[in-house]
Amino acid sequence: MSVDRPDEEPAARLQAHTELRASAADAYRAYAIDQGCERVRETEETITTPAMLRLEAEDPGRVLVGLEFRLKGRDRLSEKVALRVPIPPNAPDIPDYP
Repeated sequence: MSVDRPDEEPAARLQAHTELRASAADAYRAYAIDQGCERVRETEETITTPAMLRLEAEDPGRVLVGLEFRLKGRDRLSEKVALRVPIPPNAPDIPDYP
């Protein structure tokens, strides 16, 4: 703490705290997105696609198209979540926080 600027240390501590919260929020968000992507992939592979393939097989004239596009990428899933999940009122001001 400077004798000439008694408020300098609290401001620096506040800045460090804000940066730490932003870093923690980013890490938590990345982890949550990764976990969500894994759950979506698992559900798709074990439930959705097998059910669709069974439906396709019931009728010889039925053909599934676009099956190669059935999973969204991590970035696209992240965008969709950002559009649907509201930002909490007490969220830190993070530049890339959607």
